[in-house]
Amino acid sequence: MSIVTCSLSTAEQSLAESQPAAVAKLSEGRSKRIKLVEKASQERGKDIEQRSMETCAVSSQHLEAFQKKASDKLKLAADEAAAALEALRKVLSLESAPETEESKTPTK
Repeated sequence: MSIVTCSLSTAEQSLAESQPAAVAKLSEGRSKRIKLVEKASQERGKDIEQRSMETCAVSSQHLEAFQKKASDKLKLAADEAAAALEALRKVLSLESAPETEESKTPTK
């Protein structure tokens, strides 16, 4: 217990003996201030919770948009890779095709 708290408690006890109405009034004022502080604290807690929920919702929307873009780019890349492989297969099949009579004759 701090010195200030101890001093206030002692003063309140001596004042309660001499003027109990003043102590009652101080006590009422203290309880009102405590209730106001608790109410403000609860409102701040609700506000923080609300902002957290809004932030999560916005973050989720951004992630969903990012996921959609990423999946679209993946599909595009897969299609391009498939087209490139198909073109490579065609090129390779032309090179490995049986030689024709014209290609057998040596050129001078």
